[in-house]
Amino acid sequence: NHISGFAVSPNGCICASAGPDGKIMLWDLHGGVSVLGFETSCHVNSLEFCPTRNWLSAGTETSVMIWDLRSKAVVADLV
Repeated sequence: NHISGFAVSPNGCICASAGPDGKIMLWDLHGGVSVLGFETSCHVNSLEFCPTRNWLSAGTETSVMIWDLRSKAVVADLV
């Protein structure tokens, strides 16, 4: 598989990667280990961290999904 989306958090400590399988992984850049994962039902095209909140957004084939990284809950699924 290949990476179709990538983003680095505003503080530079975490990065997120995603692929066509709909899986999103968050990585600790200092330790090089996976720290959290999310799944969508379709291809992820882009990722972006919110600069003012602990949120991660993913642009997929069908929607924009937003997660709260603290609660690990979906904040919005915008179709």
